[in-house]
Amino acid sequence: MAGALFYTTVLLAEFLGMGVGLPAAVDFVPVVALQGAYLAAVLRFLGSRGSERNLIAFAAGLVVPITAFGLISEISLPLALLPALAFVLFPRGLWKEYPVARRPTLA
Repeated sequence: MAGALFYTTVLLAEFLGMGVGLPAAVDFVPVVALQGAYLAAVLRFLGSRGSERNLIAFAAGLVVPITAFGLISEISLPLALLPALAFVLFPRGLWKEYPVARRPTLA
């Protein structure tokens, strides 16, 4: 979910700059700053040890909108299905490689 929200924040920052009438070169700076701050905050929240499944889900959330738009725009081409299939199989393999972390039981 956090990965999908990333694009919403980027679009919001872009459209706010466009609404104010900023040139694209000037609007680029706050968009990149927002992207960096958002990703740093999410990665700090998720951590890096023991949360591999969360990071995989986050990465999938970042890539799914791009994959969906690409697949929809090229659905008439049969070869467009191969990268989509590869995308489905790769995170699925990662998901199986990292099992759910067991919580310590209270005795």
